[in-house]
Amino acid sequence: MPPELSLIISNDDERRLAKASSWEEMSHIKKVEPVNDDQAIYYDNSGGIQRLTIMAKGDYNQDGIEDIVLHMANAVERGSYSSSYGYVLTRLTADAPYTLIKQF
Repeated sequence: MPPELSLIISNDDERRLAKASSWEEMSHIKKVEPVNDDQAIYYDNSGGIQRLTIMAKGDYNQDGIEDIVLHMANAVERGSYSSSYGYVLTRLTADAPYTLIKQF
C-alpha cells in the first residue's frame, strides 16, 4: 500500500489548505500500520484514522497503465464520526504519481 495514496484522497487536507497559512497547519501522517499487502491504516496528527483497502487493480481504461480502485473508511480517534468512500486512481504515465479520477 503506497503511502502517497492516503494523501491523494485526504478530504480534510483540502479543507485545511483553504485556511492554512503554514505547512504546520496541515495534518501529517504520524503512523502507518500495514494490515496486509492490500490494506493499511493511516493515523494523522489531528486524530484522523484512514483505513485504505485496495479493492481492485487492472488496466480498466486500456491505456497500458494499471489503475487502482480503493475503499476508504475514515474515522476519528475516540469519536463517533465515520465515513466511507470509494476512489478510482490512475497514473498519466507509468512513472507518474497517482491521480484521482473519481470519488464515489
